[in-house]
Amino acid sequence: MGVVVKDYSQVMPFRHEDGARLSEGVTYDIRNDRLLWVDIYNSEIHAIDNVSRDGREGRHSTIKIKGSQGRDSVGVVFLTEDPQIILFGGKDGIGKWVIGSHEWEYVIKYSECSELANDPDRLQRLRPNDGNTTRDGKYILIGLMNDFNYDVKAIDGCILRISIPDQTVEMIWDGIAIANAVHWDRDENYVFITDSLKHTIWRCPWDSTTNSLNKDGKESWIDFKSHNKEFESPEPDGSDMDKMNNLLYVTVWSTHRVQVYDITQPNKLVQEIILPVTTPRGSCCCLAGSDLYVTTANNEISDQPVQKGQGGSLFRLLCVADNKATSSKAYLNLH
Repeated sequence: MGVVVKDYSQVMPFRHEDGARLSEGVTYDIRNDRLLWVDIYNSEIHAIDNVSRDGREGRHSTIKIKGSQGRDSVGVVFLTEDPQIILFGGKDGIGKWVIGSHEWEYVIKYSECSELANDPDRLQRLRPNDGNTTRDGKYILIGLMNDFNYDVKAIDGCILRISIPDQTVEMIWDGIAIANAVHWDRDENYVFITDSLKHTIWRCPWDSTTNSLNKDGKESWIDFKSHNKEFESPEPDGSDMDKMNNLLYVTVWSTHRVQVYDITQPNKLVQEIILPVTTPRGSCCCLAGSDLYVTTANNEISDQPVQKGQGGSLFRLLCVADNKATSSKAYLNLH
């Protein structure tokens, strides 16, 4: 059976925030039908309640994260056991926001990692990108990469494993330029690590009893250049896992498409979802039942005036999957 192509190239944005730069980290919480996403560059978190029922008119909450360095950045949100509390990856560490409030706080700093504490210059360069919560809710895995004012191609990035109750931060993967999305297969035998600048997703053996990966056993599982030969740099970006069917939905930066892979087989592309050509910088996606939400980036990710167009928009693609509504992300234990 060949690759199924679904054309959404004429769809209009579901929502576009004024001044949007780098919308990312879109996440669905079935408990309150809430959609969350971030703007990494503008350091904002957004939430819409009752999104399936009320659409873009659902109650919208937002907060601007301002850090110790004047401009913070927010890379990813983590659902918790309390539906009103989310954690997020901020510039200096993991923060907490009670949705609807106007205040936030850090609950742990990346400097608790000994390798980063011993290299303050490197720690200063890094910002959060993407991550996930282990299925048992005990740990956060988060990737760090160089911030916008440094060389993003430098191999300064890493992946941290963080326990909020134990207040521990451990480096479990060092030497990666852009550490991106993290997912597990249905049976938790493997963890899938997105390495954007290598155009690769690695598959690593995973021990779910200890929440640890075997980096030495990593395999290049998906090669995005092989499926995107017409594009110079098809970088896998944010993604979502349909864990019941072992299907990984990957937003491919610079290609205006989302690609769906059967992760039970190496490099097995099964579906392509075409986005408007005016938004080549797809940045992340998440499933909400049969629908797929996709964030995008503006062509101008800097302090220069925002370019007109659909870049930075959030899209809602209807009836992409044959799924019942579920939350693909685990709920983090706070205590």
